[in-house]
Amino acid sequence: MKRAEAFLDILGSLLRRVVPADEELIRRNIAENLPEMVRRSEVTGGFSFNPRTADFRQGGEEAGYMMATVPERPGLNRVMPTEEEVLRLISDPYYMERLQRGQYLGGWMDEDQLVLDPAQRFLNKDRSIVLGARAGQQGGFDLYGQQDFNPVTGDPIELLIPPGGMQRSGAFYPTTDPMVVEEAARQEALRKLRRVFGAGAAGFAGADLLSRRD
Repeated sequence: MKRAEAFLDILGSLLRRVVPADEELIRRNIAENLPEMVRRSEVTGGFSFNPRTADFRQGGEEAGYMMATVPERPGLNRVMPTEEEVLRLISDPYYMERLQRGQYLGGWMDEDQLVLDPAQRFLNKDRSIVLGARAGQQGGFDLYGQQDFNPVTGDPIELLIPPGGMQRSGAFYPTTDPMVVEEAARQEALRKLRRVFGAGAAGFAGADLLSRRD
């Protein structure tokens, strides 16, 4: 069920590439949920917010991998957590056009500032790593995992908990280790090959069946 929900959610985001969401709807949803964004950042370490449906992805309860797939803008992606400052930032086409077309708003607190990035939700972790590394991102979040992963072996390691905080929403996984990125790219290439060969095998089987009918 978790993967089915994630698939439908991602499908809805893809449809927004064709029919973008209303800008005022996005501004209103973000403004109304800003206090919860700040609370989640302080208590759990971060958040992933769907600005079109006004709901948060729930770490430990939902499937998928959240990753920003566009280059970061150091110094330009952080603001004081006030409605005026946040709405000013997300009104920039860098944010707004992506949020209108299906991406999420991801964020976390860095001292007294709120760091915000557009992010995508993936069912395939390898693909998220490849695209995140290509964009120069530091890593992504495993929504369901609730644990960190060794950057080389992929084995789960103890989840870090912010001082005085609860277990954060989702689990960070890196895209900066060349071995991790190389293995993810290899797995993604193998997955594509399997799809191609699978389609070819299905075609041959169909042709054989038709020829036998003749």
